[in-house]
Amino acid sequence: MADPARQYRRMPKCTMIWEILEAVAKERKNSDKITILQHYKSAALTDVLRGFYDKRVQFELPKGEAPPYEASADSPPSNLLRKNIMFKYFVKGIATCTALGQIKREKLFVQLLESIHAKDSRIVCNMINKQKIPAITSKLVLEAFPGLYASN
Repeated sequence: MADPARQYRRMPKCTMIWEILEAVAKERKNSDKITILQHYKSAALTDVLRGFYDKRVQFELPKGEAPPYEASADSPPSNLLRKNIMFKYFVKGIATCTALGQIKREKLFVQLLESIHAKDSRIVCNMINKQKIPAITSKLVLEAFPGLYASN
């Protein structure tokens, strides 16, 4: 029997986070979802998943609606695979976050949102608000990446 997740393996390894999450959401079986997540494992993907589901990760940014920002066009200057390192400025308790003032932190957040694909920007905003990702549960994430965070 053919592997239903095979078609997603044809996507390049540098596939954007939103593309990976959409591919996972289209699958019905958890085993196929796990296969896709594991195949596209990257620091950016695991950082995003940890940001969504690890209750210990709290953000030092206002909750609610995204700040006013100009969504990137079809060809953004960067992507979340490169810009995920900026998360260190937004997570409570990390020295680089603590050292920044709130205004500077929010400016950096807007710069991040404007420098990546609009769909990835939406994902980051949802992560800050701890909203759930459709078709992906905390349990599924821990099955794909055991030890990524303590089960909540």
